[in-house]
Amino acid sequence: MQRIGFNQPYGLHDAAVVHQTKTMTRRIITDVKAIQCLNELEDDGNLDSAYAQIILEKYAQYNVDEVLAVKLSGIDIFRQLQKRYGDSSDAALGFKEMYQGMAFWTNKMFTPADLCPDHILITHRHIERLQDISNEDCLKEGVVSFLDIISQEGTEKYEKKADAIHWIEGGDDTHGWADQGINYCEKCAEKEAKKMNKGLEEELYRAVYSYAGGNEEDSSVFCEECGKPLLYSCLFTYLDDDLENMCLDSMCDLYLLEQILDSDHRDYAIEKLARLAFASLIDKVSGKGTWQRNPWVVVYSFKLAN
Repeated sequence: MQRIGFNQPYGLHDAAVVHQTKTMTRRIITDVKAIQCLNELEDDGNLDSAYAQIILEKYAQYNVDEVLAVKLSGIDIFRQLQKRYGDSSDAALGFKEMYQGMAFWTNKMFTPADLCPDHILITHRHIERLQDISNEDCLKEGVVSFLDIISQEGTEKYEKKADAIHWIEGGDDTHGWADQGINYCEKCAEKEAKKMNKGLEEELYRAVYSYAGGNEEDSSVFCEECGKPLLYSCLFTYLDDDLENMCLDSMCDLYLLEQILDSDHRDYAIEKLARLAFASLIDKVSGKGTWQRNPWVVVYSFKLAN
């Protein structure tokens, strides 16, 4: 039995065998002769010809109606057994005792097919350019799980570097006023308040800085003085613009995306970002520049066959 692997850090394994939201996978064709032939067929407009089918038969790694074992490391199989039968079950502990220390315990590339607990059935295959993927197929590639994971990771990084929004409240010689138009980090707010109070004798009118609470903003917020990112709750006023200009490598954008995905705008945002997400995913899994290179791929549709 052949094996197939799905990326775990970006949630593709669980999307395929747990949630079953991933039902397609693309595998890049690397054979030089096959690429040359496909380029010629493309130039002649003959990609639907019998010869293209011959190339598919020769270079596709998996066949229709073939059952494949889904690669999983030994320790992940052990955890799956614990979850299914209990932490102290004979099945889990026996598996650990027998296989811990072997190469596949931490590396799924070495896991024998007969030990892999999950299987998929190939239902269809064809050849196309990577960028020929439709928006619907992007969703079938598991980009929802990918977006959830990278937005969560980006938010964690953002929150570690960000500060709460602080405002400066002060006074003049006649009445008090609150300057809530300028956002500061705590350090800069304290510094600015001291600057405003220099030489001011009237205690009543001294400027003070304070925590602004869970401030709601239209878009990303940064300290006006030092540029430090600030924590905020998004109002989604410019949602379409935010999605149009979204960068999935930006910590600030991922912090915003996490809020969007946790809102009533989730489905709309996923639909809008599906293609961008797949392009980002393929670059992370297959190497930077893969999407731009637009290689030939074999497209496989599959279903769970456990």
